[in-house]
Order: sequence, then structure tokens, then C-alpha cells
Amino acid sequence: MKVALYPFFIARSIDTKIKVTVPKYEAEILLSVHGEDRVSIESDNVVGSFEVDSAAEERERLRMKYGMKNQDSFWVDDVFKRQQDFADALEKSKYIEESAEDGAYSKNTREELKAILDGMMVKYPANASKEQLISLVEANAPAV
Repeated sequence: MKVALYPFFIARSIDTKIKVTVPKYEAEILLSVHGEDRVSIESDNVVGSFEVDSAAEERERLRMKYGMKNQDSFWVDDVFKRQQDFADALEKSKYIEESAEDGAYSKNTREELKAILDGMMVKYPANASKEQLISLVEANAPAV
């Protein structure tokens, strides 16, 4: 799955801020490591994404990146006590790309989509769902 990335600042001193780009669940670890008064989000706009194979692999990556909080636990395990808590946070960070066509066509009614397909001379089943009609429009729309 793709995970959304956001820009954060970590205040190292009064005049030194380090900009990092991480998922929001990783920012929770930064808050724990550096303190709530030293970590701030620059913008709520997604600035990128990256692929995560599984919650277990991502948790292990964060264990290696942030290391041990103390001799008994990793930072990531301190923030996300249970595996399910981490999996839920990861799921909330899922990045869903929406193309311009998806946004435009998803607002059309079935009748409007049928009219578009008729104009393209594309055949479609009379009982086609809205999702099927959108797929047909997208597949047959001329490249912009």
C-alpha cells in the first residue's frame, strides 16, 4: 500500500529547525522522541508517498531507524503498544491517488455517463453500474 507523506519540522535549537517528510504515524514517534514542543507539522498537504509492503516490515524499519528507548523497548513499540494499534495507524495513513478523470467522472450521474459513452460511440450494458460506466469512459477517453 502507498502511505502519504507530510512535511514536519523538528526544532533542534532556538534557531535551528530540521525539515523531515514522514507519514503521520511516524510523526507520533518523533513527538515521543523529541517532545511535543519541538515537533510541528508544516502543512496538512500530502507532499509525496511511498510503498509499504506490510505493517510488520514497516514496524521493523522504524525499530531500526529510531532504535531503543531504553534497554527494554524500542521507540516504535513504546508509541504503538500493540501490533494492531500500529496496523490501524498505518491504515489511516493510506494514500489514495485520484486522477483528474476520476474526480470529474465520479460527479457525473449514470445518465450523463451514458451520454458521454454514446458520444464516444462506445457500447455498454443497459444495466451497467456507475463504476462500470466510469471505467468505460476512462478507458475510451482521448488522452489529454
